[in-house]
Amino acid sequence: MTTSALKNRFALQHTTVSGTIAQTWTIIRLWRERARQRRDLAEMSPDMLRDIGVSPRAARAEAARPFWVA
Repeated sequence: MTTSALKNRFALQHTTVSGTIAQTWTIIRLWRERARQRRDLAEMSPDMLRDIGVSPRAARAEAARPFWVA
């Protein structure tokens, strides 16, 4: 391989690794936010749920879902 080809290969690998790391952190942040929202939903009173137009049954079902499920 030429020096130029080696540099391009290294740059591609570096970009791929940093892109993968960025995607991983994005997913982790999404999962944490989703878990927080479901925890908050589970803690809402029936009056609060009524204010946002969600039944207690629907709130329990949503709060019971795993954080990795959209």
